[in-house]
Amino acid sequence: METISRYRQIITRVLSDLAEASARDDVEVLPLFDVAHDNYLLIDAGWRGVRRIHHIIAHLESVAEFPELFYVRSIPPETAAEGLTNRLPGA
Repeated sequence: METISRYRQIITRVLSDLAEASARDDVEVLPLFDVAHDNYLLIDAGWRGVRRIHHIIAHLESVAEFPELFYVRSIPPETAAEGLTNRLPGA
């Protein structure tokens, strides 16, 4: 259980850091954490002129059968290049 707690802390810290570093005037970058179900997302939301912006930047969730494993559902290459996967243990 210690490992899963450590992974949760690392994931929330990394996504929060990325959200803060990616802040822009026109589009918010939001970290969303559902700890009860072990789902962690980083999204952007806002407007660029009349165009609505809403994307999932990163989505990680735990694997139900193996609670100490996290499945990376979505991480675009540019996010990976920013170091998200490099900062996660065992990535």
